[in-house]
Amino acid sequence: MKKERYFFEKLARTYPNQNDLIAFYTSNFLKENTWCTEMKDHVYKDWQGRLQSVSYLFSEDCKTILDQAENHDWEFTDLFKTRNTFLYDLYHSDIIEIETLCLFEMMLQKRWMQLHSSQDPLGVYENLTHRVYKYRLLLEYLGIQPSTKMAENAIKVLTPILNCDNI
Repeated sequence: MKKERYFFEKLARTYPNQNDLIAFYTSNFLKENTWCTEMKDHVYKDWQGRLQSVSYLFSEDCKTILDQAENHDWEFTDLFKTRNTFLYDLYHSDIIEIETLCLFEMMLQKRWMQLHSSQDPLGVYENLTHRVYKYRLLLEYLGIQPSTKMAENAIKVLTPILNCDNI
């Protein structure tokens, strides 16, 4: 008998509900734990916690985006231009979470980054956009949608406060 069989039998006992088992696999695949012996229960529990606190994570990421945008002299309207890679760079650097990018795409109802192959010769951004799109589909399947409160908070945090001294 193969030793992987015991692993799968243990998983079947631990997660008798099919949806929980699918979520376990999904969370580990997202962390790129694709071999059965690499899959860990704590990865699943961490992912569940992230999904339960997605509103808080989104709010914190908006504050981080504002700080990073101010450091680079970016305006709010510049963040979502078609060829701007700023938010994807923040995600790729592990500064913001993938859920934040997915929620922005859901709010805007579009995928905003489109680069030509000459601008992305290694395909890094292309892979990131595909990953975000697939994860967005998963969030939509799980019923996670951006709320009006999240959108209002994002606009409030990311829109710079006007200086009344010049009026």
